[in-house]
Amino acid sequence: MRTGVVDLLLHHGRAPPWLLERMRKLGGAICEAIIDEYGEKELLRRLSKPLWFQALSYVLGYDWNSSGTTTVTTAVLKSVLRDEIRVAGGKGRTALRTPQELREIAREFGLDEEGLVRTSKLVAKVDNSLIQDGYQLYHHAFFISRDGDWTVIQQGMKGNLARRYHWFNEAKIGDEHGIMGLKEEKVLNLASERSEEVRRGILDFVKERHAFIDGVNWEALKEAYELQPKNFEEFLLIRGIGPKTLRSLALVSKVIYGSELDWRDPIKYTFAFGGKDGVPYPVNKRLMDEVILTLREALDLAKAGKNEKKEAIKRLSVFKCEYE
Repeated sequence: MRTGVVDLLLHHGRAPPWLLERMRKLGGAICEAIIDEYGEKELLRRLSKPLWFQALSYVLGYDWNSSGTTTVTTAVLKSVLRDEIRVAGGKGRTALRTPQELREIAREFGLDEEGLVRTSKLVAKVDNSLIQDGYQLYHHAFFISRDGDWTVIQQGMKGNLARRYHWFNEAKIGDEHGIMGLKEEKVLNLASERSEEVRRGILDFVKERHAFIDGVNWEALKEAYELQPKNFEEFLLIRGIGPKTLRSLALVSKVIYGSELDWRDPIKYTFAFGGKDGVPYPVNKRLMDEVILTLREALDLAKAGKNEKKEAIKRLSVFKCEYE
């Protein structure tokens, strides 16, 4: 299900109000333009691409390498997406409210409440426990359309680094593309295609065998044995099945079944107006305001049924030449 990873520096502080106001206006106009032209599902698909999301953050004038690239951009999108797409969760304590917010959205959209909550927990469990890269999740944002399509953008922290993970509803465990950032020397990747045999071995072991293993949650394993999970996802969602238990079970699977472990880090990058901290150059406020007006004009023309919409959007390209 995971579609990509990106590493960022952990920055503290807040985005200035003058930038947030422009980010909301421009971000809302961009999302509206994409939905109008291609539909809600296409916007969600693009948001699930780490490179596209990164470019969107740059276009909105945020830092090129900051953890706020994720948290601020996501918060901006949550504030402007209110109709056919809604966003649950966010950073820190807001992330903890994801299940409650998802249930409210599901009731409004007529979707499966518990199914969405289960999906939210599953993707978080994968990036916190199956991808053993040392990053602890602190941000989880769930984008959901009225049709039930979804994207998850979450971020983990380790020291002064942050790492972002992207998911899309059409992807599967084992998929890898659009991955970028700083590579770790050694990462146990139990979510990769190469680890499929390991996952089968772990599932067989917890359903059929009992043995002493260091570093595991025995209550969780007992529950797994009694539950007899039908698939690995069901096993992964058992409370208490965390990184240490999975690591130990993966090593046991290697000893018993000869399963090879995947130790490769699954990590695989545009400025329009500048960056908040002046890198690579300060935000050009006048240019940003003009682009917002031009894009807004294009959207208004579309609503009026005029054919000049695409021509108005094409005019955005002239700004690059005029202000270089």
